[in-house]
Amino acid sequence: MAVPSGGFPIVLTAPLAPLIGIETGSVRIARQIMAGKALPFDIADWPHIVLNRLEVFSRNNWFPVCTLIVGSPGETDEDCQATLDLLDEVERRGLCAMWVPSIFTPLVRTRMEHSNGIRETQHLSKLQWQVIMKAWAVASWIGLQTTWGKLSFGIGALLAWAARLRRLNGPNFTWTDDRRHRGGARQPTVESPRLRVFTYVGQLLGRPSDRNPTLARSSSSVRI
Repeated sequence: MAVPSGGFPIVLTAPLAPLIGIETGSVRIARQIMAGKALPFDIADWPHIVLNRLEVFSRNNWFPVCTLIVGSPGETDEDCQATLDLLDEVERRGLCAMWVPSIFTPLVRTRMEHSNGIRETQHLSKLQWQVIMKAWAVASWIGLQTTWGKLSFGIGALLAWAARLRRLNGPNFTWTDDRRHRGGARQPTVESPRLRVFTYVGQLLGRPSDRNPTLARSSSSVRI
């Protein structure tokens, strides 16, 4: 049995893994792209609903696969920050889920078929990359409990970055959740790609408590 710090015990035997479209932590974006998804509750309570349901899943050994949409039409830095706050709170509570972020993909014959979202990773902003990397960091908690897991993931990340990702994903691609609190707002710092990737690998190979400063319980997280 594994127990995340401050979270629920995880029984590592045949957990249920439903696929759930969380999509965003921003109430504004949730109302824009999926206003009816929270029914019978109000979409204005979307972050509360997500956190409460994940707590129920954790208590009953459900390990949901949660999708996120990054780059929805009209998404702003404030929307990204709301999603980051949601992920921070999921982590603070020790709620486990496999987070799967993806860029906006319009479905044919839907009302958003011709909507203009981000469809190429090269067009993602720094903060949108932070959402993706934070989701991966939270999702990788179980796989990185062993030394072999840390080593293989860390070396694999370095090789993938060197061979392809640094050219494929554009100048805003970042490996670490390097947001800083300045006057209540999060601002991504500017670091060289090489420094970011080596910092990320070093964090993976270190102790969980040393892996990332933002993986500590954030005082700015949404507390519900």
